[in-house]
Amino acid sequence: MLTGAAIAPVAYWMVLAAAPQTAKYRENMAVAAGLIAASCGQLILSSIVVMSDAPGLFWATASACALLHWERSASNTPLRRYGLAIAAAALALAIFTRWVYVGLLLPFGLFTVVAAHRAAQRTIVASAKSRLSALFPYALAAFALLSILGVQLYQNAHSPAPVLRHGWLVHWNLLGAWHTSFDNPDGHFDYRIPPFIFYAAPLLHPLYLSPLLTGCALFGAWRLRRSTALIVLGGWVLTLYLYLIGIPYENGRFGLAYFSPVAVLAGIGLFQLALPRAGLGPRWALLTVSLVISAAFTYRSHAKFHLVTEQQFSAIDYLRSRIQPPATVVTFGLSISLEHYTPYKVVDLFMQSPDSLRPLVCGEISAYLYVDRNNIETQWLGRAPQENYRWLRDSIGLRQLGSQDNWILYRVLPCSLGLRGTN
Repeated sequence: MLTGAAIAPVAYWMVLAAAPQTAKYRENMAVAAGLIAASCGQLILSSIVVMSDAPGLFWATASACALLHWERSASNTPLRRYGLAIAAAALALAIFTRWVYVGLLLPFGLFTVVAAHRAAQRTIVASAKSRLSALFPYALAAFALLSILGVQLYQNAHSPAPVLRHGWLVHWNLLGAWHTSFDNPDGHFDYRIPPFIFYAAPLLHPLYLSPLLTGCALFGAWRLRRSTALIVLGGWVLTLYLYLIGIPYENGRFGLAYFSPVAVLAGIGLFQLALPRAGLGPRWALLTVSLVISAAFTYRSHAKFHLVTEQQFSAIDYLRSRIQPPATVVTFGLSISLEHYTPYKVVDLFMQSPDSLRPLVCGEISAYLYVDRNNIETQWLGRAPQENYRWLRDSIGLRQLGSQDNWILYRVLPCSLGLRGTN
């Protein structure tokens, strides 16, 4: 919640560094960007769940903000000496939090090279000591980046599921941007629209940005076309958008990874537009209407989220009313919640195989299966959850005890009985 809330003021500071120094209404641009970020429905939802989206976006936004202010800082100031290292450390923490931000190494690195080249052209370095002093910020930034990422790289190299083998990297294909059906590690999916449209949501969907402000974001990018800031902002949007449309999966929260630069560009573009009537009134009116539209979609999305949460709690309460600890509960989709809210030993179907399941359900403790059978038989056809469910049903035996909404509770029959089938 803290990192999600902090994105709005950081977006404000980003505008102050990215907007032209001579631009009119710079303060208004910054306030507008902060309000757009603060009212983003997807950011609000991602800030109230224990997931990495909001923290990852905060660190990436903080990195971009520090980078832009570093480039504009005067020489021989603390910000000039340490700002690049702060940006590098924040980017490393963003990558540490969500691997998707590794793509920002390209635009942020290019921006740093361009900024360094311009600084070298403006400065005449006479002595070797002065040269070493000029290189200090870059060496410190490299050390900050590599020392933080080194820990993650080491852990990942010794992980049973290293990121370089993940399906979203191994099966990444830009040609898939036009497809609507995918098979991936999470099952089979048929979507209504292709990824190249779906992942444009941060520019088009009111849960992110009101369509009334889409043109403002694009116009903001146009007004920065001669500014190095566009390398950071536009490069951020383009790099992550191209990555997302190439993965075989659609998830509404993934677009949040590049929302911050969209908010900044929209704030800049809104107050750079040549509206028929001069002054601030029409611009603030447009922003107000846009935020009201976004608020309506945020409310609807939050209501759906609350309904799903209540359904999960109902399923958990039903389970607690039917079985007493100690017990082993084999499940899928509720594993983390059951581990947190119940005393049962929880076994996730996705992480198991028949060989590993047998000792878990054939022990002295009573074993139960609690699953959404329709979901397992459709989305997860031919994958571990379905295969393990069918193995329990056909090789061990299940007896249905009841159901709550889509969740069905089974008693796993004692293995010594050698029974087959579901009663």
